[in-house]
Amino acid sequence: MSLILCMGTRGSNLPEQLEMTPTEETVGQSTQWNGEYKFSLVPILAIDIARLGDDEYWKNARKVLECRIEIENHNLTRSRTGLHSWQMPCKYETDAMTTGGRVTQWLSGPPEELLNNGIRPLTECLECIGTQFHNTDNFVAAVLVALLYRHLHQKFAVFADNKTDVGGGNCSPLITVGRGSGCRRGRRGGRGEPNVRAAALLR
Repeated sequence: MSLILCMGTRGSNLPEQLEMTPTEETVGQSTQWNGEYKFSLVPILAIDIARLGDDEYWKNARKVLECRIEIENHNLTRSRTGLHSWQMPCKYETDAMTTGGRVTQWLSGPPEELLNNGIRPLTECLECIGTQFHNTDNFVAAVLVALLYRHLHQKFAVFADNKTDVGGGNCSPLITVGRGSGCRRGRRGGRGEPNVRAAALLR
């Protein structure tokens, strides 16, 4: 599931066929790419119905399942924010909690559409955190965020429909930090000197 979300959900990114074969092995590892869309599936759980009356047995199964659901929820969050990557245990055993590290995998060379899908929510995060940095007197961080925000808006085609306003019509950290007036979220106040320094760095 995470692999499909990372690849995208439409267009030429999806393979014509994806082969996933369940195995009877009990030791698995993170997804191994061999050039083909064929993967072996080592089960996370192998439920024995007759043992579900054993408290220790079903409690362990619940813990294992909850752990993997938590990992997949994080992967779904990545996908919803346009970040085409996923995380999973480096190695695992059937019916056992993972004890080792985790592996994060992603598309190293995504097509422009997928890249733009990640850039837009990123700029929304930058807009918010940049303003918050400024309003809590973290001016250096605010300026760095503003520089990245402005660069993304000027560089990538996803914002080509609104080149006259780097903020896309909203208050941006560039405006908040650089100009010190006008569109501003949060508290206002007399911090002219830091604003002057920020504006100088942004020129």
